[in-house]
Amino acid sequence: MSCYRLASTALTTAAVIVGLASSATAQRISIGGGAFGGGIAIGGGQGKFLDAAAVAKRSKNRVIAKPVVVDRPLRNSTIGKTANTRPPRDPKPPVVVKIPPVKLPPIVDRTPGNKYPPRDPKPPVIVKVPPIKVPPVVDRPPGNNYPPRDPKPPVIVRNPPAIPPAVVLLPTLPPVISPPGGSGFVPRPPSMPPLPPIASGPPPSLQSLDTFVPDEVLITVASTAPQTLEADVAQAFNVVILERTPLPLIDARLVRMRIPDSRTVPAVVAAIAADARVSLAQPNFLYRPSQDATARVQPAAVSGSGIQASLQYALAAMNFAGAQRLAPNQGRGARVAVIDSGIDRAHPDFASAKIDEFDAFAGEKKSAEDADRHGTGIAGIIAARGTVQGVAPAADVLSARVFRAKAGQASTATTQHILQGMTWSSERGARVLNMSFAGPRDNLVERHVNAVVARGVIPVAAAGNGGPDAAPAYPAAYDKVIAVTAIDAGGQLYAKANRGGYVAIAAPGVDVIVPGEGQSHEFQSGTSYAAAHVSGIVALMLEVNPELTPDAARNLLERATEDLGKPGRDDQFGYGKVDAERAVQLAMETRTR
Repeated sequence: MSCYRLASTALTTAAVIVGLASSATAQRISIGGGAFGGGIAIGGGQGKFLDAAAVAKRSKNRVIAKPVVVDRPLRNSTIGKTANTRPPRDPKPPVVVKIPPVKLPPIVDRTPGNKYPPRDPKPPVIVKVPPIKVPPVVDRPPGNNYPPRDPKPPVIVRNPPAIPPAVVLLPTLPPVISPPGGSGFVPRPPSMPPLPPIASGPPPSLQSLDTFVPDEVLITVASTAPQTLEADVAQAFNVVILERTPLPLIDARLVRMRIPDSRTVPAVVAAIAADARVSLAQPNFLYRPSQDATARVQPAAVSGSGIQASLQYALAAMNFAGAQRLAPNQGRGARVAVIDSGIDRAHPDFASAKIDEFDAFAGEKKSAEDADRHGTGIAGIIAARGTVQGVAPAADVLSARVFRAKAGQASTATTQHILQGMTWSSERGARVLNMSFAGPRDNLVERHVNAVVARGVIPVAAAGNGGPDAAPAYPAAYDKVIAVTAIDAGGQLYAKANRGGYVAIAAPGVDVIVPGEGQSHEFQSGTSYAAAHVSGIVALMLEVNPELTPDAARNLLERATEDLGKPGRDDQFGYGKVDAERAVQLAMETRTR
């Protein structure tokens, strides 16, 4: 039997079964399991073949239960062996939801000390928390709130020593005496010895202590120290803070304090200096101009152009004409700082001068002051252009007013004012520092002199007018300062000039004509005016050799001298009278080409 016939027979049989099942009169249909040919076997027997009409007639009054359709595989027959592998029919197949597997992190068993992380394409980010630095605990006494120093802890003074009310005079240094047997370099005097024990008994009159402010002390602290530090010091030693001044040249802060009771300055200075929180403690020293304060000022009645040629003997004595030929720009480009009492800008001799000014008393209340002509005279010798012809009239002048004369008193300046003038001059680019004043040895001023010299500033100072037996005058007696003494028109030493191994050179300083008060001129004497002549010469040297160093300038000036007095260097004239032309010539020869 062909495959086509088998398929047709199967379809016919299925149609008959469906028809029987749907008949309402059928009682029961059973399908035999035997083999048959082309008919349908109804009932339980075999061999009886009925057609459709017979089947309907016999089933007319019989109740047939609802058939149960069972999908069974076909039995073996002659049609062929075919297995039904289809799944059971279901109108709504089940919905299968696929749940993604949960990926659990690998469990790593680490042993103590195993720092290697587990292998993973993306290792975990490990955040390291820095340890907390706990500040050291400092045991401070009640009321002491200043911060500890780092890395050196503060030294706490729990019980400051008692300060008895007594006055101790500072010992006077002996004069410097040149070695016997001729000239030669004399070393500077030894440093000031420590203060002796404070004596008992009533204090002497403070009027005799004429070298410092009688009720003030100065201390210095690091520039980065908090201001609470000096407040604690003031409370510990019962002093009152008056003013704070920055000192950038030495990287410190200056604090001026007042003593509110009868204690003396040396006693309070000694007590505060023992406190490790303080860098330095000292008196607020007094300075005075190096001019003849007792001599009568002689007015100079001058008029007409060119009159200075006959009155200014100093120019001819120093061979100024030759120096001006070598330095035709008259000191242009050099900046000379005049630390003094200020300049009268309205004077006709300064009509075309280049002057920049600083006033240390600008912030103070105005008080009755006497006119102080000293700074005007000094600046006139350096840079005047009028009746008085300056040595370097084209130089720039930096006028630092730190001296003033109160009504009925002499002109003075303090340590604090001098430091302010030096700081301002250095910041303004000064190359020459003219200091025509004198005072005691001062630690703070000396440190500032060394600081400005390190920056290339050439300091020139007056040797002093204390006389043959006077102690060395400062700042002239500091090692790095060019100390100038005064001579007259005949080359004789000024009678009131200081002597000593610190004197370097001599210049005209007796009866020299200078600009005076108002529009006048006058004759003045003193080592102040001798120092001004040398400052002008240094300005000419800087014109031809701007790279001139302080040491080189001093060496060249000492070489460019005419020997006076004893042969060689001596304590009166130093190396001798300076020759301006020779000094400028040496500066040109040492210039780097």
